[in-house]
This record gives sequence, structure tokens and C-alpha cells, in this order.
Amino acid sequence: MDARKWLGLEPTHNPMRWVLPVTPGISTGAPFLFGGCALGAAIAAMEHSGQRPVVWATAQYLSYARPPSILDIDVTLAATGKHVTQARVVGHVADTEILTVNAALGTRDHQTEVVWVTRPDVPRPPGTSSSFFAKNSVRNFSDLAVRLLASSWRSCA
Repeated sequence: MDARKWLGLEPTHNPMRWVLPVTPGISTGAPFLFGGCALGAAIAAMEHSGQRPVVWATAQYLSYARPPSILDIDVTLAATGKHVTQARVVGHVADTEILTVNAALGTRDHQTEVVWVTRPDVPRPPGTSSSFFAKNSVRNFSDLAVRLLASSWRSCA
């Protein structure tokens, strides 16, 4: 699934500015924007604006964005090289900075294929189905965590 569509990230007339409507579906039960959704939106905006995939990203969370606010995401491509772009995002609601994200974007042209670790084949948690994790089946990330905990407790009984 496309991250921009799932999160509700929207482009603006400015290719370096994006908007993210903060909805209950991407918020905690507190309620405020879930940090992973903010980071994911920032990465998606940088990848699209910079036309390169993310290599790594790190975020500093400075304040809370609560529904039904709008998070403005401003992308800066600080340095664009032959293979790597250094990018930054400042996310804010009105005049309040919510997060900053720094990232490296890029790829290499060489054909070296290296896999350092093989992901283990892990069965789905007992009592779950693919619809268990569907976005529209839970109101927020806290609901999903509660469902997962309840599922694991049932399997222990």
C-alpha cells in the first residue's frame, strides 16, 4: 500500500510542502499524532520531493499534533549529490513545530546484492486474520495494541 494514501498525506502547489490531516486513525488514544505516522509522512514527503528512496531517517519530536489539526510538512533538500541527497523536514501545526526529521536519500548504481540477515518465517498471531490489521477496523494505534495484547492473552490461557 502507498504510504501517502494510507496516511492521508496530500501535496500542495509547492512541491516542497505537504499537508497531513491529523485524524483519529493515525493518532494514539491520548489523542495525538502517532510518532511513527509522523515519521512515515515525513519520509514519504522527502522521497517524493527528492525523487530518491530513503536510506535512513531520524526524528526529533518537539510537541503534539492533535486531531483535527493539519500538520504542514516542509521539505528541504539541503545537499544533492550524485548518489545521495541530504534532506530535512520540519513539521508544524500553525506556528508550533511538532517534529524535525533528517534523512539521507539515494541509491547506488552497482549490482552488489547483499542480504545480511534473513527474516524468519513467523506465523500470524493466533486468533487473527488479515482483516485483524486493516486500518478501518481500528480507531487508533492504541486500539490495535489492545487487540494484539488481548489476542496474545487468549493464546496463553
